[in-house]
Amino acid sequence: MEGAFRAVYINGIFQPKVPISLPDQAEVELAIVDGEHQLFVRQMAELAGKSHSLDFLNHPEEDIYSVQDGQSVS
Repeated sequence: MEGAFRAVYINGIFQPKVPISLPDQAEVELAIVDGEHQLFVRQMAELAGKSHSLDFLNHPEEDIYSVQDGQSVS
């Protein structure tokens, strides 16, 4: 399972607000964003890079556009 979900922190334990499909004692990596603070775009990009959650975009089958599909932005 990968993805973001909301949770409540109670007595030292994160309790998901939706059902989570993970085996018991599975280790996960958490990024904490509370309701009052937002991460900046650079921080989000750094987080995504470190977690490898967007690595699938490097797969050849994800490259659905060609040079003929648009114009250069330079």
